[in-house]
Amino acid sequence: MLINVKKYYMNEYQRFENVIIYLIRTKKVRNQQQFVEEIHSDKATVSQIKNGKLKIPNKMFASIAIAYPYISTHWIKTGDGEMVKQDIDQSDVGVDAIQIPDADTNIMAMNKLIDYIRFKDAAGQEQIQKFYEHLNKGQELLEKNMSNSHDQLSESQKHITSSHELLKDYIDKSHEQVSASQKHITSNQELLKNYMYQNKEQIDRLIAVIEKMNDIQYVPKKNARPCFAQL
Repeated sequence: MLINVKKYYMNEYQRFENVIIYLIRTKKVRNQQQFVEEIHSDKATVSQIKNGKLKIPNKMFASIAIAYPYISTHWIKTGDGEMVKQDIDQSDVGVDAIQIPDADTNIMAMNKLIDYIRFKDAAGQEQIQKFYEHLNKGQELLEKNMSNSHDQLSESQKHITSSHELLKDYIDKSHEQVSASQKHITSNQELLKNYMYQNKEQIDRLIAVIEKMNDIQYVPKKNARPCFAQL
């Protein structure tokens, strides 16, 4: 059991460390190194955060939310609420733990998987609904033919297994797209920084010209071409 410390006695770094302690004690991870790997970080960064030397980056909060959806990142940031979300069954999250030993377990596992995807990717609700309907059809077919034919039963199970594989592929592709987007944003930021650094002199000159133009007033003269007069 974790030490009962009132939230206003803990800062962000202490709450972060408390999350690691909780995951280890509840055997969600074997040790701190596994936690580091699952949030795609490194040992030095995590140690600096625990020691209060480094602020937790936003991308790390996002990684924690993906790896451990039952942990409240809002609690880590603010201390409000509870560390563990009360509306999520922790035993229902995680794709790797789902197996398909028989038809009944397969149906239960698929329902767990769909709940997991709903939580992880709200943007994919329409696609998930299509898979859910596909699964329900397979389940109805399975229940209807269970007393008739072993061959039909086997075909129904293949149908559900196919849905399971489609959903797993969808998860993998979603993670790859998120990772690619993050790399693209980082690359663009680096390019912009390099451009500004390499063209600093030109940018300074352009700013000086604009400031000088702001100090010039247009003065029209009778029967003469327009000209500018220095204030």
